[in-house]
Amino acid sequence: MYNANDYFTNMKKLSIMLLASISLLQSCGETKKTQEQSFKDTGKLTQLNLPEWVIDPSIEGKIASVGIAPKTVGGIKMQIAQAESDAVANMAAQIQTSVSRITKESMRRAGVATEVKSSEAVDQYFAQATKSVVKDVPISGAKRKNIYQSPSDGTLYIQMVIEPSAIKEYLISMADTLASGMKDFGVTQKTISQTENSMKDLFSELEVSTNSSTEKK
Repeated sequence: MYNANDYFTNMKKLSIMLLASISLLQSCGETKKTQEQSFKDTGKLTQLNLPEWVIDPSIEGKIASVGIAPKTVGGIKMQIAQAESDAVANMAAQIQTSVSRITKESMRRAGVATEVKSSEAVDQYFAQATKSVVKDVPISGAKRKNIYQSPSDGTLYIQMVIEPSAIKEYLISMADTLASGMKDFGVTQKTISQTENSMKDLFSELEVSTNSSTEKK
């Protein structure tokens, strides 16, 4: 005898089973795609067969970076100029990151936040001030250490290196300029001096982290 309730119950069970199967298949598909993409990303640099210094340009006791330039109709001279310019820009970005970290740490040590109404305003001041300082960092003396051109597509990689001493001396000399701007936010002279001294100490120990520019290209 036909039972409508049994029919609808069975159909409901079947629908649930079908939905579960579809969901499982989609999940498996997404997992496979994720695994495939992960494999591609991991093997990308290996497949390029690049020199080790391109992957990790860091050199102990030095400030180093890598610049990249695609093959150009302008010839190798133009390509070298572009790669060197890119390396210097990457070096400046690394220094900017380190200076920003040091200024924040110096303010924390001096307790600046307890004396100002808006720590956000001070952060904004330092963000702009450090950009101005880093813009004039003497990195024009950076020298080319390694050069490599990919035989597959002609891309040029250049590693540039500079001694950190000149950078440190310049930044230490600018600590007063950076810290003095805090007086506009009501920071006491004592705290300004403490911030300046902390900056000088940290700048003297400056170690610039180096990241391969291949990650952003």
